[in-house]
Amino acid sequence: MSPQKKLFPTLILALVLSGGLVHAKDKAKIEIPALPGELRSIGGGTQIFLEGGRSLLWPSQGPLVLKGPEGAVLAQVNLSARASHVSGAEAMGLNVEEVDLGGALSQKKKYLNSKKAPTGRGLDASSLKGPAQVPEAGSTSKTLVQGVPFTITAFPNGASQWKVEWPGFTEDIFFDKKKSMVSDQQTRRVGAYTVTLKQFADGSFMRHYQNAAGAFGLTYDANDQSYRLVFANAEGETLSEWNCESTCAQDSSS
Repeated sequence: MSPQKKLFPTLILALVLSGGLVHAKDKAKIEIPALPGELRSIGGGTQIFLEGGRSLLWPSQGPLVLKGPEGAVLAQVNLSARASHVSGAEAMGLNVEEVDLGGALSQKKKYLNSKKAPTGRGLDASSLKGPAQVPEAGSTSKTLVQGVPFTITAFPNGASQWKVEWPGFTEDIFFDKKKSMVSDQQTRRVGAYTVTLKQFADGSFMRHYQNAAGAFGLTYDANDQSYRLVFANAEGETLSEWNCESTCAQDSSS
């Protein structure tokens, strides 16, 4: 093949990508699209990109702003509010009814109810005829693998937890008694935020962002392909919860 024929496809590719010849000074103008879960610094705050074209603006001061795909404001959340003393309109910046949603995952809520840690759940002593049984503790071993600390906890039922302290982040992997992975959780620092991503074997996942002012969490349930957004203040009190599919609506149930 002649040199001219070799060069021709390269020129066509450059023209298609740029609409003309690509100059070195134009390369800096090409912006890489943000991925869901990504944080980017913007003037005076941080933007967190979410699925469905949504995003969350977390300013250094002032309320958090949740935006839809077209940029419409869905909610404004003041993290300095107190859940038990603030109305819905004050907390959200919108005219909504006040609901104390609490911070715990209720059995009435379908989100990730089937995703359990291998150690099981604690029992309420008042629901038992006799004294509550304390789950048996697992045996823990620590080792270094090529300089990376591994902590492995083996539970009596055959389940296990692996904690790996990678450079820059920690990872917790849970296996059931059949040695199948239940979940994989990664926690890292990104600027002023502690960011946690927990992924489940069925494709469900949870993301959690926290700084000194409060926290924002997103849960995706692969069963019905829906999202749940939760805002909490610095004390861990839930200020508001939202359910998102094609659109987002505030959760008014407890």
